[in-house]
Amino acid sequence: IIISNEKNHIDKRKFSNSINEIQRKIKSKKVSKVVISNIRSFDIEQKPSFVPLLENLTKNYSNCSVFYKKFNDSQIIIGATPELIIKKTKNELQTNALAGSKPIECKDELLNDSKIIEEHDIVVKGIIDNLNSFNLKPNTDSKNIFELKNIAHILTKINSRINDRHNPLDILDSLIPTAALSGYPKKESLEIIDSIENYERGRYAGPIGWIYQNMNCEFYAAIRTAYFNKNKLYFYGGAGIIINSKAEQEWDEIEKKINAIKNIINE
Repeated sequence: IIISNEKNHIDKRKFSNSINEIQRKIKSKKVSKVVISNIRSFDIEQKPSFVPLLENLTKNYSNCSVFYKKFNDSQIIIGATPELIIKKTKNELQTNALAGSKPIECKDELLNDSKIIEEHDIVVKGIIDNLNSFNLKPNTDSKNIFELKNIAHILTKINSRINDRHNPLDILDSLIPTAALSGYPKKESLEIIDSIENYERGRYAGPIGWIYQNMNCEFYAAIRTAYFNKNKLYFYGGAGIIINSKAEQEWDEIEKKINAIKNIINE
């Protein structure tokens, strides 16, 4: 893809100021975590052939859900998401908490990093709160490391028994955006995000998936995405901010997430 005019929507200075503002809110006990995002945009001469791009994503992210969605002649979103929101199979409901990350070469440090463990546990708590509101009794597995090409995350699987009275789309609607994509508590976090981010996230981090007539379904968060709109290409990334987050590290995390999808698409 021939790209030009690379631009980050939020520069490093404004990003650091936003983190300071979030941490002031955390100190005042209004929230415990807020997820901040950034967009990198490019001009493109023409849309690519998407089949090779999807083959590249499938090859490089075999443990992710690769997706392609065409909204109209000018808007297309593709990506490889590692984040399962819900999966319903008969009377079993699985939800994944995927939060906290390090470069793949530092993956062995993940489960010993107190800051990352705190960030991850907030996401688990947010999901359990939502599931409890449906009178579900979720069980959490032990923490595991989920490895991608250039980054590793902490993953906790959360399983619940459900019955025919539970509509999985209602549960999905309650869960999104999870604390991994918004913060905790959700309402207060979304209000802070709305005040800080002077742009719409659009379809970034929204749910994408499928559902059968018997209500079995799978839905993922549309992250690690590339969004094509006319002659523009957009990449999105986010990072969870807690009280002891460091602006430099969080900036690098978002850069790695954006570069992961950019490099695959542009290789």
